[in-house]
Amino acid sequence: MTGVGILVVLATAGLALGWPARWTPTQPVGLVQSLGVFAIFALIYTAVQAPLDLLGGYLLPKRHGRSHPDPPAFAIRWLRGAAVYGVVLTASLGVLSLGANVAGLLGVIGACLILMLTMLTLRWPLARLVAPLKTTPSIDEPASHPPTRWIEAPDEGFTGGLLGVLRPRRSLLPTHWRTELGEDGVSLAQKRRKLAASTNRFLTGRLGAVAFTLAGATLSGLLVGGPALPTPAGVIELSLWFTLWSFLGLLVLPTFSRKAVMALDAELRAAATHGEDATLTRAIQAQDRLQDDEPRRPRIVETIFHPIPSTSRRAGALTAKRRPTALGCFWDIARTAVFLSPAGGGLLGRAVHCNCGRPALWVYLPVE
Repeated sequence: MTGVGILVVLATAGLALGWPARWTPTQPVGLVQSLGVFAIFALIYTAVQAPLDLLGGYLLPKRHGRSHPDPPAFAIRWLRGAAVYGVVLTASLGVLSLGANVAGLLGVIGACLILMLTMLTLRWPLARLVAPLKTTPSIDEPASHPPTRWIEAPDEGFTGGLLGVLRPRRSLLPTHWRTELGEDGVSLAQKRRKLAASTNRFLTGRLGAVAFTLAGATLSGLLVGGPALPTPAGVIELSLWFTLWSFLGLLVLPTFSRKAVMALDAELRAAATHGEDATLTRAIQAQDRLQDDEPRRPRIVETIFHPIPSTSRRAGALTAKRRPTALGCFWDIARTAVFLSPAGGGLLGRAVHCNCGRPALWVYLPVE
């Protein structure tokens, strides 16, 4: 919350005090010069984010006895991830600038869409550039749909996800789940991903995240205004406005993701045979221990910040046998929107509580 808050306050101050127009060109310039400005902006962002990453990725996990790398490993992984992420942010701002120079607001919208499609298409290669993620030698269970690919990750919080743009092609699962969840727990995780794909919750959540990001880029472009939009100052202003839009998403979208988690829980429970109810509960608890390890939360905290419900709330919903609601069709919409935020120039993509300072989770944010 502190990391997100600092970036939101800085973005608000930058807009209120006109920092982009003060410090960057307010007239259209060449692409090379624009990229230089955006690279400096990305470096400033990295410097602001660095102490927060140190807290989230090393100091706080160490203090609370959670899994964490030793200092040299943390530094190497952070430098690698921050460098790649900085290049992605710089390139994204460059593409948005190019779109603005070609076709104004429509060009920004088109550039944002192209960036999102590129990020989703290249998500796994990008994840491997950002962090030392490895595919295990055996890509097994090809008969399942989507087929499972096992990933070795240096972070216990890595959950993988469904790989694909609009149609899942593979399910990425971490190898350590075999030990942590057991055979039955892994089987349930595979069933959950299969349900997310077959019930179109993956598609709906993905389209929702794309629509949210596109709406934010459009609104941000309108707020910057046509004359300023093709300039470096205008693009950085666009980035700051989109950061505020992303913050709105952090407040609103988790509700949709939580509903989808509950809906999948209910469907898994309905399909469970005798004895699988307890297995489902144990798997939910085991996954939570690898994530927040927070079985209970105040409702207001969960409502605003957590796209995955607490284990106590999920257990209560399973016991009460609540029926899924219409809002439960947007699987992983909240964290997909966070991943896609650089397509609008947003600065919150690696500042949220689940991935701050943890490069292995910057591209594939944890899902249930």
